[in-house]
Amino acid sequence: MIPYFAGPKEDYRRAIVSVKGGEHVGVGMVRDLVGVLERENEPLGVLLTLEPPTQPMTTEAAAAGFYHSEFWQKDYPRVQIITVEEMLNGKRPELPYTRSPFAQAPLEREEAKQGELMR
Repeated sequence: MIPYFAGPKEDYRRAIVSVKGGEHVGVGMVRDLVGVLERENEPLGVLLTLEPPTQPMTTEAAAAGFYHSEFWQKDYPRVQIITVEEMLNGKRPELPYTRSPFAQAPLEREEAKQGELMR
C-alpha cells in the first residue's frame, strides 16, 4: 500500500508503508524505512507493526524530522509508527490530503432558446 498525495503546486509524492509482523520489533526497522525514503527520494514513511514500538524506535522516528507541505502549510512527521491495534481503533497516519480543499464551481450553461421561424 503506497498512498499518494499532492497539492496543486506539488508533484505527486508517495508515502512508503512498511509492514512488520512478529513479536520482535526494533530500531533497525525504522532505520531501514528511513534508508528506503532516502533511496526513493520520498518524504514520508509509515511503519505498521503488530507490537508497540520500543523507545529507541520512537527516538529514531523522531530523529527523521518533518516534511513540510508548501501547499498545506503544515509539517508532517517524516516517519510514523502505528500498531495494527491503533489502526483498528481508528488511528490513521498524518498525511497531506490528496485533494484540494477548494471546491470547483460547476460550469455555467446557457439555456438553449427556441429561435423564431417567422417574423
